Amino acid sequence: MAISSEGQVAVYKGTDPEGADTWSLQGVYYAGSPVGRRAAVRYGGDVLMVTEFGVVYVSDLLKSTKVNPTDSNDAKYVQQLVSSAVTITGNKFGWQPFIFPAANMVILNIPATDVNSYQFVMNDITKAWSEFIGYEAYCWELHDNLPFYGSFGAVYRAWEGTTDDHEVINDVIVGGKDIRAEVQTTFSYFESLGIQKHFKMMRPTIMSRGAFSVALSANMDFVFDSPVAPSAFNFAHPGIWDEDLWDNATWEGGLTTYKTWQAVTGIGTAAAIRMLIRSRQETFWAAVDWLYEEGGVM
Repeated sequence: MAISSEGQVAVYKGTDPEGADTWSLQGVYYAGSPVGRRAAVRYGGDVLMVTEFGVVYVSDLLKSTKVNPTDSNDAKYVQQLVSSAVTITGNKFGWQPFIFPAANMVILNIPATDVNSYQFVMNDITKAWSEFIGYEAYCWELHDNLPFYGSFGAVYRAWEGTTDDHEVINDVIVGGKDIRAEVQTTFSYFESLGIQKHFKMMRPTIMSRGAFSVALSANMDFVFDSPVAPSAFNFAHPGIWDEDLWDNATWEGGLTTYKTWQAVTGIGTAAAIRMLIRSRQETFWAAVDWLYEEGGVM
């Protein structure tokens, strides 16, 4: 396959390009002008490209005369965001799709300015998208199945440890800051489209190896407000090696599950949970339960 700077994608078939009987042109397709010097990456049996139209799969070009993503294109959820970003910073260095198999990640590096960048990241299992900030990356590369990115005069390893901006000295993590995350689910009608609901409580299920802080709220009817009040969870406090007394301290073990009902207020036909979380430990958000009372259409 060959990709031109103007967006033509030539697909060839064969085993030896030096022979006319073993190499042939199958077709030429238009995908839009590629963005950046690293605009394409192999993705399973497909090729993922970033063009002026957004994220394009070569398999989509073979199915349709249009560049519009098909239902099987998992990037359709962020296509408008990517297309808008291309319009703003498509001429800047740093655009690159990157595959991180060990964490089931598809990473799309996007330069915000000449010195700042962010990433759209897809979970290759759930096909859910998120946005990463803090990786000021110009380029990405996989080495020993580990992700590295080039930044301001240095190369950094990404997705390492449970803190931000730490150093590794003699295989020991030194320093670092809490990792912060913000998330909002899609809005749900709870199988009652058009019916008003009075939301009273919700219970997120969080698994963690240590303490964390959470602020959460329930947003109604496609409002995207951030939570302001922290929520309370009762944490286990494991012992610290060389500090706590043997046989008195609590053994940390693995992940601990926390499920605490939190009071919320809101009336609407659809709702979503918005959550801010901060932790220095391995922490997962698994599910959320809702308590609400249904009303009428008014």
